[in-house]
Amino acid sequence: MVFYVLLTFNQLASKHNFSLFSLFFLSLSLSPSFFSFSLEKQVSD
Repeated sequence: MVFYVLLTFNQLASKHNFSLFSLFFLSLSLSPSFFSFSLEKQVSD
């Protein structure tokens, strides 16, 4: 799901040459998922 959104956004970004914006969006979208993943690992421990 997330990968599909990133892929779609990447196609949009390449059309409009928003390379910096796509990198910013990528970091924004990856941060919460990584944060929740680390939280889940702590809970499982």
